[in-house]
Amino acid sequence: MKTRSRALSLAGLVDAAAVLALLAAALVGLQPVYGGAGWLIPAAGGVVVGAAVAFAAAWLRLGPLITAGAAILAYFLTGPGLALRGIPGMSVLPTGPALRELLFGSVQVWRDFVTTTPPVSRFPELALVPFIIGLASAVVMMSLAWRVRRPAWALVPFAVAWAAVIALGTSDVAWPLAQGLAAVAVALVWLAWRRREAVRAAAPDGRAAGTAGAAGGAGAVGDPGASGAPGGSGVPAGSGGAGGASAATSWPVRLATMRGTAILLAVGVAAATVGYGSAGGSLERLVIRDQIVPPLDLRQYASPLVGFRQLVGVKKDKALLTVQGLPENARLRLAVMDGYDGTVYNVTSAAGTDSGLYDRAAAEQITDAVGPSQEVTVTVGDYSGVWVPDAGALTALSFAGPRAEELQDALYYNAATGGAVAPAGLREGDSYTFAAVVEESEGLEALTGSALANASLPALQSVPDVVAGAGSEFAGDSKVPAERILSIVTALQDPTQAFFSHGLDGEVASPPGHSAARVQSFLTADQMIGDDEQYAVAMALMLRQLGMPARVVMGFKAGESSQISGDTWTVKGADAHAWVEVKFEDAGWVPIDPTPPENQILTEQEPRAKDKPNPQVLQPPPPPEEPAELPPENLPEDSSGDDEDAGGGLNWAAIGRLVLMIGLPLLILLGPPAVIWYLKRRRRLRRQRLADPSMKLSGGWRELTDYAVDLGVHVPAAGTRRENGRLLADRGSPAAVQLAERADAGVWGSYYLSDAEVAAFWADVATARKQLGEGSGFMSRIRAAVSVSSLRTGRRAPGPRRLRRRVSRVTTVQIGKGKP
Repeated sequence: MKTRSRALSLAGLVDAAAVLALLAAALVGLQPVYGGAGWLIPAAGGVVVGAAVAFAAAWLRLGPLITAGAAILAYFLTGPGLALRGIPGMSVLPTGPALRELLFGSVQVWRDFVTTTPPVSRFPELALVPFIIGLASAVVMMSLAWRVRRPAWALVPFAVAWAAVIALGTSDVAWPLAQGLAAVAVALVWLAWRRREAVRAAAPDGRAAGTAGAAGGAGAVGDPGASGAPGGSGVPAGSGGAGGASAATSWPVRLATMRGTAILLAVGVAAATVGYGSAGGSLERLVIRDQIVPPLDLRQYASPLVGFRQLVGVKKDKALLTVQGLPENARLRLAVMDGYDGTVYNVTSAAGTDSGLYDRAAAEQITDAVGPSQEVTVTVGDYSGVWVPDAGALTALSFAGPRAEELQDALYYNAATGGAVAPAGLREGDSYTFAAVVEESEGLEALTGSALANASLPALQSVPDVVAGAGSEFAGDSKVPAERILSIVTALQDPTQAFFSHGLDGEVASPPGHSAARVQSFLTADQMIGDDEQYAVAMALMLRQLGMPARVVMGFKAGESSQISGDTWTVKGADAHAWVEVKFEDAGWVPIDPTPPENQILTEQEPRAKDKPNPQVLQPPPPPEEPAELPPENLPEDSSGDDEDAGGGLNWAAIGRLVLMIGLPLLILLGPPAVIWYLKRRRRLRRQRLADPSMKLSGGWRELTDYAVDLGVHVPAAGTRRENGRLLADRGSPAAVQLAERADAGVWGSYYLSDAEVAAFWADVATARKQLGEGSGFMSRIRAAVSVSSLRTGRRAPGPRRLRRRVSRVTTVQIGKGKP
């Protein structure tokens, strides 16, 4: 007789309360990484859904594979409403886009979660993390608490959930002492209660089981009318001296259990309090986000400084951007470069340095910069690239237009340098609005009393030897950092030695680039001739060689010839500039312009005629930015193919995604049942194809008992066929008794079995299986079809070695009985 599921009892309700309390103590650790209660709804929703799945599985007695499939199905059905509800335009129903987000998000969200700068509540798609943790933990913990004899196993998934919350969180902790004490207290009290409950259930005290008479055999446990062994009879429950003794000792047992629990709880509380206090009230822990490098790889993007001559030459008079609201004299920053490798000055990224990290940025709360904020609107014209022009310290940035979502979802911002990157690439028609704290920088003259700040910058590589000598010569003998920097600027702008030239038509020759060879020729020539690219790089290298923290910045700066109307600035290629920034203790990074005025040109040397070839074309052209910036799906289609393929071909990529979106959930749900069905069918065929007829009968009987086991019937492994046959007859299969007798006669009898007799036996086995199934109900038959109970090690079909041993023993007996 089946026992009632624990999940349906009052004790099961206590188990559920304990599991919920433990999960609450673990999941509250997500508070710091979310910066608020944004984790609460998805986490609580996942726990409730997981508890519901575990309850249904315990009630219907589903196996682990079916329970896992039900949990996955519940994930897809409830995920849109609980985990994706904050995504704009996302339906709370399991539609195609929602299912696709749940499917791919379950894999990608972990990477995005640990590479996003807290608070992660700014990204609603990251709510999948607390939802998945809550759902999976609740399913496993509730199932173990309700369905295994040792409830302590439920603490294993709890420990995994606790560790996951710590690993995915931040180095800041929520309420470590309260969390730890609550978890320890709940676990100890719950396990002690379950232990006492198990002791009471096993004690023969009249409330648990009947006892046997002194002279008779023992009756069945809990069955006062069960017959004992021959010569004895069942005794009503509660009679005998054992029950009284147990009742007399029940209160001492309870008191001892309560006392032990209280001692363990007190020791745990004391240890946690002392340990936390000895740590000074603060705990350091290892989290993933502090150990990994963000997935944005800046090496795939060419240095923006490489394309400087293209902006000031080819796009000199083209409108690149329209900027509205930028404060007067403010610079529009494109990129900050602090790493030099002898070829280019490039953008770098490193945790714990002044290079900073490019982290994913939301539309709001990019940084916590304090000060008066300016709102600036930028409309993209003839500019294209991954580098997003901005100014000051951003506090918010939101895109508009048809590509707004694509650009916003993949926006990265470096709070240390103020640089922003959109891997999808800006192009004509895009627009965005940013809020920033733009502070007016002080001049070097006002910083003569300030010391240089410490800065951690990448080591320079392949710097020409002439740079250090020129820097020392230009800096002079002053010990004041600001004065030394001013001396270098004065030398680089000396009207008798330094001249401005882009190297364009009609200008003095000035090769582009800032490689080590170009910097050396720039500093060793009779006159220094170049533009922002050469002057800024040369000065930054000289300052770094003198031990000063310096970096190169490229962007746009309005000049006398800039097109400005009111607060609207039409940025053209001629507005492109590069400058140097030096870090002071009192002023931070201060911009410095080392380039001579544009009208400071060399007149003694004959300019190149316009009809002569332009030396610039002899230089390697800047790497094309468009292919590196656009993701694969945005690349222009190849128009070189046949016209007939343009409209008549199938979109195999879309078909593949559709098949994957539909097929993968079906594979997850239907794959395990299909595997179970295949294993049972293979086992049945092996039994029917055994060489010895008597073993075929034995296999047929095993097929019947295995089906009974899958239906939930307890078939004793030590019972004889006739005993188990009577047991199955009581469960609704009268033919089982006759089948047991025929199997015994066929295996141990003295006559040889024909193929017709074996086939008839297997046909009767099918009839007995049908009788068992009809007597158990539709749901029981469904559970039996996918149950793995009969496939476990102890009930598997005999393998080749075991089969040879059995056939050898049976053949020996049959030969002794005169069988052929």
